[in-house]
Amino acid sequence: MLRLTRALLDLRRNQPALGPGVIEFLDSPTEVLAYTRSRRPGTESLLITLNLIDRTVPIDQILGGRDWGRSLSTCPAASASGDSLVLAPNEGVIWRPK
Repeated sequence: MLRLTRALLDLRRNQPALGPGVIEFLDSPTEVLAYTRSRRPGTESLLITLNLIDRTVPIDQILGGRDWGRSLSTCPAASASGDSLVLAPNEGVIWRPK
């Protein structure tokens, strides 16, 4: 937990998108909260996905065909399942464009 907290604080200090700015909620399954954060419209954004249930959830549709890379995850061992990207049970991920 301490390692995750330190990683989140470090990411917030170094990512302008996580300071004051714009938040845009995305269409997603009811069990997932998904939104983007950016400093201002038209600048680089980060995607945040939160799995709110205790089973895996595919998120291909949320990623919208864009090439996102995991920047930070509450479940680092989680990975792609076959051809489909999934969120592990109760996992939160911050995604950065590749």
